[in-house]
Amino acid sequence: MAQTQILRIVVASPSDVQAERDLLPDIIEELNRGIAGERGLRLELSRWETDAYPGFHPGGPQGLIDPILKITECDLLIGIFWKRFGTPTPDGKTGTEHEFWTAYETWKEKGRPQIMVYFSQTPHTPKSRSETDQWGQVLEFQYNFPKDGFWWPYSDKVQFEKLVRNHLTSYIRSLPKPDGGDNQSANDQAAQITVLAGGLGSAGRGPDVRIESHGDGSVAAQNIVNSAVNVTNVFQSTGQARTPAHEFRYRTGQTLRRTRTKLTGIEYFHPRPELENIEAQFRAGRPVLLSGEPGSGKSAIGGKLAEGALSGGKEVLLLDSRNAAHFKDEMELRNYFGSSNPLSEVIREIGGDCGFRLIIDQLDNLIGLGAANLLTGLAEECAGSDGVDVVVISRNRQAREVDMLRRLTATGFIEIESQGLRDEEVVAILKILGITNVSQGLIGLGRNLLNLEIICIIKQQRPDFAFAAIPDEITLWDKYVDVLQEREGGLESADQLIGAAMNLARQCLKSEEMSVVFDGPLRAAERRLESWNVIVCEEEFVYRFKYEKFQDYLYSRLMCGRGEMPRAVLSEIGRHRMRIILPLMHAIYRSRKSPRLAQFLLETFNVNVD
Repeated sequence: MAQTQILRIVVASPSDVQAERDLLPDIIEELNRGIAGERGLRLELSRWETDAYPGFHPGGPQGLIDPILKITECDLLIGIFWKRFGTPTPDGKTGTEHEFWTAYETWKEKGRPQIMVYFSQTPHTPKSRSETDQWGQVLEFQYNFPKDGFWWPYSDKVQFEKLVRNHLTSYIRSLPKPDGGDNQSANDQAAQITVLAGGLGSAGRGPDVRIESHGDGSVAAQNIVNSAVNVTNVFQSTGQARTPAHEFRYRTGQTLRRTRTKLTGIEYFHPRPELENIEAQFRAGRPVLLSGEPGSGKSAIGGKLAEGALSGGKEVLLLDSRNAAHFKDEMELRNYFGSSNPLSEVIREIGGDCGFRLIIDQLDNLIGLGAANLLTGLAEECAGSDGVDVVVISRNRQAREVDMLRRLTATGFIEIESQGLRDEEVVAILKILGITNVSQGLIGLGRNLLNLEIICIIKQQRPDFAFAAIPDEITLWDKYVDVLQEREGGLESADQLIGAAMNLARQCLKSEEMSVVFDGPLRAAERRLESWNVIVCEEEFVYRFKYEKFQDYLYSRLMCGRGEMPRAVLSEIGRHRMRIILPLMHAIYRSRKSPRLAQFLLETFNVNVD
């Protein structure tokens, strides 16, 4: 019979979170009956109120407690804070503070114990100077939290129970099985992985955690985004292979970091009724297909769905489909996520343990590629599984999207359309920007969030700009390019900037992944484009455009500037992407009253235009 491996867990907290402490024994016992027992593990919880005994010690009560808890020998420490920081001990620290720093210094030396710290976000109004001082110490500790770790917020004890259960489940899943042949050193290394546990991670660069609780999961999501910065260093330093669960968190963090949910320069929350509609479908056990026009905020909705699931303690994979464009078969998909089993099996298993949300964004970019069938198949296989929410995000049904999206709706996916802003919302935002002379045409442009973002940027750079003179999208984007050029000052540097942007757009559209790989550090023009948030970093030297529609416009502008025709576009970027580009080229040729318009239309539609 295989020997059971004991994992010792110590809980450290002041007295104001006793309710949370009292939840832990039942959680531990539940895990021992389930996933821990199945893996040959047994969790043992140590806490002073059950393990200590009355007595005296020269070091005070903490001197009695330390040899009993044996924090330096435990595998995991759970810290919980709300409004109290605790009573000082002879070394000047409170008991909880002493226990945390003991665990932290041991972790730095030995790579264990792992440390999970939770901060209650329950509202509280101090009623005395003493309570104010206690809460101030908690906030100071939170602010100065070690940069090689991150903490996790919770709203009440119900959410705390769910979070701790899910985090411990993920932590257990990240450990090698006792019969898997891994030695204790490997276990120590596994305990360093932070992406699942919500605790301390690599002793390299840590996250800059800022408390900014909006009640919508943004704090938890920010911690996940920050952890994505560190995870590569963690695995490189330990030499340990990534597991699918690690990869899910890493890829989700990368995508969330690039997802923009606010307009530049203004504080405005755009309510998205689609979110509640989608959540209602999830509660009914139905998968969702989220469609919409380019620039309607589909990816932002995907980001909010990811944040909400993370806040609720679920595991999440928010996948930008463009990153999977090069996959040819299911084995390549498995390898990408470090899995030896079909990915749908892994997702269903995690979903059964703690809940899982699969969000596949940008699927329309894979039309015509084998990867489209792979990801569509993954969504279908996961749909309807217990504990698994599935949403696929794509542009509206057009041309070759029809067959792929019809396949999803035919298998039970509920289609929900991402809506643009209402007229009154556009007017309210334009008023915030100081734009009062509002034409109906400008309102129409502003219904699209990308256009509204460009309006915000232009207004900040040119406060006196006359927006009433903007008749269409092409003119708006032309003016945005003018702003970029003006910002650069000299004519030569401005031309270099726009030239670099158009050439990068061309490279991205010619690649399967819709990205460009630089052979080293960015050059001056490319650095300026990054500073303007025109391009964003995907990996160390891998970049893509922040807004795909602006990328399409730049490429169309390049091709029109060269007087190119549809056949040249087809030969460069293929038929599917050509379908998106040709309407933009038509609009550019028409707005410039180009003599090439007739030839362009003839070649496009095989119809002569007078």
